Amino acid sequence: MFLRLALGCFLLLLSKSTVYSLNPSILSYCGEDLVIPPLPENVLKDLEIKQVQVVMRHGDRAPCSACSTKYSGVWTCDLKEGTFVSKERTARLFQKNYPLHKNVNPGNCGLGQLTDKGYQQHVSNGNVLRQTYIQSMGFFSSHLVSEEVYVRSTDMPRTILSAQAFLEGLYPSDEQNSTVLTIHAVDIQRETMFPNRNTNPLLIKYEKELIESDSYKKHTRDYTQPIKQEIADALDIDIKEVDLLVILDCTMAHICNGFDMPSTMSKSLFERAVNDITWHHKSLYRYPSPQDYSRVAMGTFIRELYNQMFDNIAGKTSIKLALYSAHDTSVMPLLSAFSIWDDIWVGYAKTVIFELYRSVSSGNYFVRVMYGGRAHKMIGCSDVLCSWEDFDSLVALFDEDERIDTSVPKVEVLNQREEL
Repeated sequence: MFLRLALGCFLLLLSKSTVYSLNPSILSYCGEDLVIPPLPENVLKDLEIKQVQVVMRHGDRAPCSACSTKYSGVWTCDLKEGTFVSKERTARLFQKNYPLHKNVNPGNCGLGQLTDKGYQQHVSNGNVLRQTYIQSMGFFSSHLVSEEVYVRSTDMPRTILSAQAFLEGLYPSDEQNSTVLTIHAVDIQRETMFPNRNTNPLLIKYEKELIESDSYKKHTRDYTQPIKQEIADALDIDIKEVDLLVILDCTMAHICNGFDMPSTMSKSLFERAVNDITWHHKSLYRYPSPQDYSRVAMGTFIRELYNQMFDNIAGKTSIKLALYSAHDTSVMPLLSAFSIWDDIWVGYAKTVIFELYRSVSSGNYFVRVMYGGRAHKMIGCSDVLCSWEDFDSLVALFDEDERIDTSVPKVEVLNQREEL
């Protein structure tokens, strides 16, 4: 079934080292340099930045699936996952290791394991934030202050390691940055950073209705099934054995890491498969309407992002940076909820940044969201700098429960904050 949301395990990014001359939008899946566009000087001079939130996909990884022997990749993962165990007077660091050639895929990588390349992608991203918010704007503390940083990750090694890599780029390890940081995680069955059927069974209803719709059936019959048959012929397997999610996982992982591809897998077939899986997810994110799906699938997480900002405005938190390490199936529906997804599959280490600003002259608050190297105007906002009132109204669309009063605190509260 195409629409099972497998935490991004089914789609990997593409590398320019491949022998194929692929569409640039597909090649971008391997990851791109993070760019934080500056505000115009005439606008910035009246604004002070109050908070930054980052929602990111993990970096490059090994396949999440068992790949056919038609694929030639031998996977090398030098990056090791360590666990520090401390109780009473005993302290010890343990390291996880996947023995060579004893895993599902050839090499020493576990399924979906973050690669060295993926780790470095987020070190680089963290360094971009260091240059922007420490060296240029002087907003973050010059050294790590745990009370100013909140980190949350899905409970998976590749996202946890990606968060660690990001923080290493932001605050390189030294004596000043040796503070122990907590990475918050919840059981995957209760995770809200991606559309989770366990937390809201209504997603199952939406998916079933979509799959049973005439338009969806027609697309599957006329487009998806022929692609599956072509792949079955190319790999010399029965069509019943073709799981396009597995095919895409293995194919893209290999291309992204420069391995040879099955010679029978044509460029045209490959690109049509990418376009098809994107169409299926785009259709899901907009059923029965973009607002209805976003409310059920991402409403709780959007409220979490909102609450971080609201608590900052109310003077209830000292958090300057909130970092959320997740998956492509986290970032895409989040972008879709705000009507800023470009319908291109989210690549490795791609990052969404929310900035909270306060006007020095008026005391009003504004939110700016950035993705893909530019700032975006969210639906319902009059500008890329979205007023707090408009942002509040937008977030209200995604609430399932009765709203509480979340208007901007009154002037006397703001003045009290300034005194503190």
